[in-house]
Amino acid sequence: MATDSTRSSKPLNNGERLPSELKEEIFSRLTVKDILRSRCVCKPWKTLIDSHGFKKKHFEAEKRSHSSLFIWRKSFSFEPTLHFFFPPFHNVSPSLALNLGQFLDDSVFDSSDVMISSSGGVDNLDFKKFGVVNGLVCLGWNYFHVVWNPSTKEFRRFDGPKKNWGFDLLDNCGISDDVLLSDQICAFGLDPISQDFKFLIAHFTLSVTKNEKSKNKVLFQIYSMRNNGWRGVVCDFPFVNKVITGDGFMDDGKFYWFVKECGEKMENGSLNPAVICFDFCNEVFKVISLPVELTRGEDAIAVANRGVVEIIMSFDDGLRSQVWVMENGGSWSRTLNVNFPCEVGRPIGVLKDGDIMFENPSKVDGVKELVFINPATGLSKKLGFNGTELWMFNYVQSLFSAK
Repeated sequence: MATDSTRSSKPLNNGERLPSELKEEIFSRLTVKDILRSRCVCKPWKTLIDSHGFKKKHFEAEKRSHSSLFIWRKSFSFEPTLHFFFPPFHNVSPSLALNLGQFLDDSVFDSSDVMISSSGGVDNLDFKKFGVVNGLVCLGWNYFHVVWNPSTKEFRRFDGPKKNWGFDLLDNCGISDDVLLSDQICAFGLDPISQDFKFLIAHFTLSVTKNEKSKNKVLFQIYSMRNNGWRGVVCDFPFVNKVITGDGFMDDGKFYWFVKECGEKMENGSLNPAVICFDFCNEVFKVISLPVELTRGEDAIAVANRGVVEIIMSFDDGLRSQVWVMENGGSWSRTLNVNFPCEVGRPIGVLKDGDIMFENPSKVDGVKELVFINPATGLSKKLGFNGTELWMFNYVQSLFSAK
């Protein structure tokens, strides 16, 4: 008995005697902060934690149990802030002030493209957000972009394509006549096959060439984090793209935007609404047709809710909304008609539990506040803070590298 007791109390050698499956299971249940501390204990632990397979397993475990809400907020000050909300969303974490200067080295400030504010820092009024994928947040300002993991504090900065890249692409294709370029759209996504994070910048155009009829085109540049380079593409696009609403969302390797006018003309001469989809694996655009009923709303967004593509539309009276779901064959069905107990504004997202987040005008001109509503019960709740620009996404901590 004494011998057995002595043997069982013998200390482990830096965890090397633990079966690898058991170590992986234990680590996958820890927070990112605790895992990063454990990474420094010994080489076998570091090797396990740094493996892509473990990072993926940990991320899937976090999605099931620790999903939070990430809110981007701008106010009248220069500094945008990020806030974490944790279910049941009674409390908000201290804000994370964002200054692009924290992501840039001193040499960047010598560039003529960078506008310096009177305080000596970067003017954050043009600080933009482009999406979140696997715990990585993509931000940008002017011609610089940053992929940042808020959990590990790791980030990677990359420069955008040169200013006139769209016209250069057209010139290379022999299109040199008058061209109308739409406002650019941007998206951050993941190729699920190659596991390469990519960043998209695109323009939709109406181009006119000397010997051809008018053709609609899409021009885009795509940045590969793995290859650390940009690649330009010009291709035909079936419709004129007019008004994209909302920031879009990433789901299963594809990025979706709701477009209020994009498609074949209706009897009244206006264009059908549609969803534009970009596939980060094949690097192609696709147009998904929508029911004509979706032209009747005031504001609408495309979202992913529990793996399903949905359209959430609010009406101009602010007292009702509809939810439409895309079926496997590409058809759409209306699943909910929601009557609200209070007036609501623009829909901006869906929480993990199905509640819908709306951006409402406040009593202060130009300032909005966030309200989420349970579509099944109609109950509403204010989150308790406001701003001039608000944006939300469901966030899951991860160990994925931004490098």
